[in-house]
Parts: sequence; structure tokens; C-alpha cells
Amino acid sequence: AISDAFAGAYVFENGESRWEFGPPLMDYFMYHAKDDEPMSIKKLLGAGLGAYRNPPEAERYRAQAYTLLHFLSYEAKGKYREGLTAYLQSSINGKSAPTHLEKALGVKDLDEIEKEWLRYVKEVAGV
Repeated sequence: AISDAFAGAYVFENGESRWEFGPPLMDYFMYHAKDDEPMSIKKLLGAGLGAYRNPPEAERYRAQAYTLLHFLSYEAKGKYREGLTAYLQSSINGKSAPTHLEKALGVKDLDEIEKEWLRYVKEVAGV
């Protein structure tokens, strides 16, 4: 579920927890941009919390979840932000399937925005 993806924006420093969705965390953007086989949004959404915590793939999941949330929040002046907010609200009520994200974003298939997401990641990463 995308709620698990918040793990990608989770920062624990100096005994304090917070989530950062403002300025990009460049380590995550670089990690994702250099991935030879980036995950699909559907795979990312379908992953359980264990995927974000258990090596060796945990860092990969966190990086790509973070870049997805950043993309949906900030790309094209927040074009997807309202849909992301609606999806997060519906996921609290147990509606976290990829089809719910498609509906919230107003796309027929998440594949439609994956190229846009990857382009955004590489642009932010400068690669």
C-alpha cells in the first residue's frame, strides 16, 4: 500500500522522527535514476512493509517510493497532488489497490505516468 511508501520519506535524526516531502532527498533520486530495472508503480503499491525494511531490496523500495510520492506531490506544479491526497484518504479506509490510485489520479492505467515519473526522477537527479 502507498501508506507503506511513506517509509521512503521517513527520516530519523537526533532522536526525532519526521517525514520530508519538500526539497528532494538526492540520495533517493540518484539511487532510483541509476536503477537498471525500476519497479512499476503497481509493484511498489503491492509491496508490504517488509519490503521496505528487509535487505537487500529495502533501500530500493524506499528510494522509489520516495520519488513516487515526490513526483505525485510536485511534478507539473502539483498536477497529481489532489489525486494523491484523495488516494491517501481512501487508503486509510482500506482502498489502497492500484485501481484506486488510477481513479484518484484520473488515469486509465498507471503505466501512463510511469515514463513521466522516471523522466522526473532523472531530471531531478541530473542524469
